[in-house]
Amino acid sequence: MLAELKPYARMKDSGVEWLGDVPAHWEVCRLGQMGRLLKGRGGTKDDEVSEGVPCVRYGDLYTTHNWTIEKSRSCVSRARSEKYTPILYGDVLFAASGETTEDIGKSAVNLMRTEACCGGDVILFRPRLPLDPRFMGYAAGCRSATIQKAAMGRGFTVVHIYPHQIRRIALALPPTAEQTAIARFLDHATDRIDRYIRAKEKLIGLLEEQKRAIIDEAVSGRIDVRTGKPYADYKASGVEWLADVPEHWPRMRLKAILRPVDRRSTTGTETLLSLRRDHGVVVYADHFRRPPQGETLVGFKLVRAGDLVVNRLQANNGLVFSSNLNGVVSPDYSVFETKKPVRAQYLSALVRTEHYRSHFRREARGLGTGTSGFLRLYDDAFLSTIVHLPPPAEQELILRRLDDAGRRMDRSIASVRRQLELMKEFQAGLLADLVTGKLDVRDIAAELPDLDLFAGEVNVDASEAKSKSLVAERDLMQEVNS
Repeated sequence: MLAELKPYARMKDSGVEWLGDVPAHWEVCRLGQMGRLLKGRGGTKDDEVSEGVPCVRYGDLYTTHNWTIEKSRSCVSRARSEKYTPILYGDVLFAASGETTEDIGKSAVNLMRTEACCGGDVILFRPRLPLDPRFMGYAAGCRSATIQKAAMGRGFTVVHIYPHQIRRIALALPPTAEQTAIARFLDHATDRIDRYIRAKEKLIGLLEEQKRAIIDEAVSGRIDVRTGKPYADYKASGVEWLADVPEHWPRMRLKAILRPVDRRSTTGTETLLSLRRDHGVVVYADHFRRPPQGETLVGFKLVRAGDLVVNRLQANNGLVFSSNLNGVVSPDYSVFETKKPVRAQYLSALVRTEHYRSHFRREARGLGTGTSGFLRLYDDAFLSTIVHLPPPAEQELILRRLDDAGRRMDRSIASVRRQLELMKEFQAGLLADLVTGKLDVRDIAAELPDLDLFAGEVNVDASEAKSKSLVAERDLMQEVNS
């Protein structure tokens, strides 16, 4: 299908750097020429209910919606919805804030054929010209539009974009029938590409799960890495939440092998470190865009290579790692030295297994319940934890075997991730080429079958009636670009 696509016969200069040449019969328009821009208003997440009026928040545009909004992640009550900005079918929603200029103004077109609303920090584009909604969803999120939005974003810790800026975004606009043909083609292409992406993401998940299982089986003694089979003799662990362990692995509490240390920075010049679930102890600046909390690192805890670092709020999620780096971590972290010839790397792998994460979840104390809230695993509870450890030489052997297996698994995961990245790059390039007129899809789109784009029953008559009832109300809304 893609091999049949050809360029348009006649092109012209768009006059916009990011668009390049466009088909001779297309127009180049600013969003402000095509409709109105409105600033959303609304309440907080405390308003959310399980059933009610669908509500789209600015964060949902980053995490849930890609080009189109076909159902909402949350709802608000009908009474509370009166405080929110109503959105109509065909409205394009832009996130008004974000972490970086590269992703500011993330957008999607509303295709819900029901009453709906949006919260604050959302900018709405409501078209006046006859526009195909699905085309607008693709065009507003394409590469050229993203570049324009990035140039407009302003801010440091939080980046903002405003309605008067979004109204200047230039789009290449074909005739309405051609918009529909392009959207139809992209619906089919993105459906196939998205299925490929989901399959690769599932494969990555399975490979990562397999990697965790290999580690868990080795450090908990279910498999002898020398033979690939269970050990010959086992004994009861003596702990109700732990299975049997190899006979020759002694039982001890963490306080017998770990010593808490509380060295503090006096200069604040050390490298700030943090914990990442898939990376361990990392340099903060290499993994996080947001600035660290606090104006200075003075008083932060010093970490030396070989120390065990525990994020007390996230120990139940596996954020316990031995460090290969020197630096400082948040004062709310715990830092330990090993007191006996025990490899901190082995110990951290052991306490990240599911049995120990569940144990830490039960032992955590503080505000909140379950896995939410501010539940800390305090040092006394952590150090009282029972472990069974193999002799030091066996720890070394297990770590070497796991390192070899981990490298093989990481290569497989990296290969699949690269395939995923290439497909996403291809998808972004294809979308950009079509909505800016680099390829002509009209003939092929006419031959494509219809896609079932809306799951479930939709009461179109009721939706259209509600939309009409909202027209009067929406006209009273503040017109920001007046």
